[in-house]
Amino acid sequence: MKIVGILIGAATLLASTSAFAKCDRYGNCYYGSGGYSSGYNSNTGSSWNSRSSGSTTYGTDSSGNSWSYNRNSGNYYNYGTGETRHRGNRW
Repeated sequence: MKIVGILIGAATLLASTSAFAKCDRYGNCYYGSGGYSSGYNSNTGSSWNSRSSGSTTYGTDSSGNSWSYNRNSGNYYNYGTGETRHRGNRW
């Protein structure tokens, strides 16, 4: 039984590594499940974490700033920097 636990732990660790990340054309790579995800940018080396609840996603950027994004409105706000975006366009 102990070996089974070790194998499950190893499989979980492998599943959360970059080898299983989905990357876009901008170098952003994501992995996670159950409303939680982590990611990194292979071009810049920055990383982040997020969780989703309903239509809103909350997260922490690579500088430790909290942010939120609402899929319905398209609004993004970074609480640390004050940056606001609407559907990707900076205000």
